[in-house]
Amino acid sequence: MNSTLRLFLRATDDAERARLLEELILGEAAPLVRRTISYRLRFCFGTTRDGPTHPDAEDLYHDIIAKLVARLEVLRAQIDPVGIRDFGQYVMRVAANTCSDYLRLKYPARARLKDRLRDLLDRHPDFALWRRDSDDEFICGFTVWRDLSPSRSSADRVRRLETEPTSADPRLVQARRMALSRFVAELFNWVGGPMEFDALVSVAASLLEVKGQVVVPFDEEEQHLQSRMAEPVLPCETRIEMREVLTEIWDAVCVLPEKHRAAFFFGFADANGDDLMSLLLAAEVTTAVEIAARLGISLEKLMTVWKQMPLDNGTLAVLLGTTRQQVSKWRYRAHRRLEEQLLHARARK
Repeated sequence: MNSTLRLFLRATDDAERARLLEELILGEAAPLVRRTISYRLRFCFGTTRDGPTHPDAEDLYHDIIAKLVARLEVLRAQIDPVGIRDFGQYVMRVAANTCSDYLRLKYPARARLKDRLRDLLDRHPDFALWRRDSDDEFICGFTVWRDLSPSRSSADRVRRLETEPTSADPRLVQARRMALSRFVAELFNWVGGPMEFDALVSVAASLLEVKGQVVVPFDEEEQHLQSRMAEPVLPCETRIEMREVLTEIWDAVCVLPEKHRAAFFFGFADANGDDLMSLLLAAEVTTAVEIAARLGISLEKLMTVWKQMPLDNGTLAVLLGTTRQQVSKWRYRAHRRLEEQLLHARARK
């Protein structure tokens, strides 16, 4: 265990404990937190040659520091504290997890891509995902590369992809036309060695031009619904107007019959493929807790399902315990009812 951490946990004098906590947080944790945020999110702290401070950087930094202080206080309060074996590794793990949570909420489409890539690397026999011994980073590549570290040449190629994605092999530039497994294989071949998993996600998001997930219609009713939803009920020229429209939509969704509400909510996708929950949270119309309550499911289950939204009829049928055809009818009827309510509300204004 870190010697300063051990002294902090055993300190009985308030002044000494406060001094040791400050040393742990400001002297040891803070530089690691800033480095992790900068690396994971490419955020700058202070005006540098790379650019000004990102508006969310300091908020994330203080959030992570608050988590660390709370954890240390919990450890100190324990009668027989187990402690943290490697304080530096623990700090970087907390920071990395917080950055991941930030990306998941801020960019849900990117988070879904990350989940798909992780799942592919875990289940595909030709690919592997492993942790580098020297730190908390995950490395990925072909199975035959397992446990190797990225070489300088492969790291240089990854940096080239991150800065100039269109300069890569033409096959990679046409990545959107490939199956994900083929794209990953082509990417690994072009890089020529293992790469960091976070770099894979960034490169894939850039080359695949990830903005959202498009729902593929399964029958005529679904196709009709999808085409109608591509036409905005109300024009949205500004962020404020968009928030007003989303508020009206959410209010209308809340009064739908239970099954219609769930079928519409989980299957909704706008013209860009963004799901309704992401739109509502981004516009600060409601909260995840309220959404879970309105849908009658736990927050944990909602967060799990969110990773896959928008859901197609087959997946929705499994979730709701019914048939695909029934889901299609619920969604179609929900859309018709919502359209009537929104148009009626607009006529009253």
